[in-house]
Amino acid sequence: MTVFNFVFSGFCCFDSPVMCAAVPRERLIAASRQYLRTGKKGLPPAVSLNLAAQILAVDAGLKPALLYDCNTAGAEQMRLYLQTLLDTGFLNQPPYVLDIDGSVFIINTQPTIRRLENTPFKKQVTVMDVSRCRGQPAVADAGVRRAVEGRVTVFVDYLKNLNWDGKLGVAPSARLPEELTSRWNLCTLFGLLLGYPAAYWFDNERSFENCLSMTPLRVTSVSAACPLITGGPPVRLYSFTVPEALGTETQGLMDTWTQDLEDQFRQQSVFTHLSINTETVALPAVAL
Repeated sequence: MTVFNFVFSGFCCFDSPVMCAAVPRERLIAASRQYLRTGKKGLPPAVSLNLAAQILAVDAGLKPALLYDCNTAGAEQMRLYLQTLLDTGFLNQPPYVLDIDGSVFIINTQPTIRRLENTPFKKQVTVMDVSRCRGQPAVADAGVRRAVEGRVTVFVDYLKNLNWDGKLGVAPSARLPEELTSRWNLCTLFGLLLGYPAAYWFDNERSFENCLSMTPLRVTSVSAACPLITGGPPVRLYSFTVPEALGTETQGLMDTWTQDLEDQFRQQSVFTHLSINTETVALPAVAL
């Protein structure tokens, strides 16, 4: 059941960042096949172009980070691929590649740091407790929020210490130290790092299962057209869920998040026709 649909037509602003160079689609496909190949198979053309558009969204500041999940290519492979995109003028600034417990993230560090530093942890809905023992989703208690806030502070300090002269190209890929990952519920870290308005948390010391089975979830999907690259279906920029039971508590946070996204969209000229859609689903199992 669709409960919300919003479309915003983008336009070129005079103060927009410099637009990336128009790189032939064949070169984008060739770069992904050269550097992101696993075994004998490269990425299909449509997947290659969608990946390039996703990375361009990170470069434009429309999303702070991207989790690479097209195949099992590693962080160093991704760094070489990004360096090729940077050399061709496709990207305006070199992103960071961060390996977090085997998951590869492409990060625009400044928007990421700014967002994490401004995350309102004192607002209960920033972290949602979906531990199996609860039976149903709830806002995380003050103790959980304080613990997450402390770990975010340490993570931000780590990002700030990743000093690199962008003139030298894409920084060497980094791996988040085990002493930092071991303190995190990675589900929470990933949600915050990807720029979601609120993140899930569960007590992984007791169980890795959650209480979201057959729970009504509000799915928010954000997409936009990227004529420079895809020329086809819109590119999905975000997709995340919030339990319907927490709809009232999260509404203010969602409104602020949406407004921030619209403001950022006006400041770039690569993507057009921002679309935000919401529907409610209930699934027999939800993996976090």
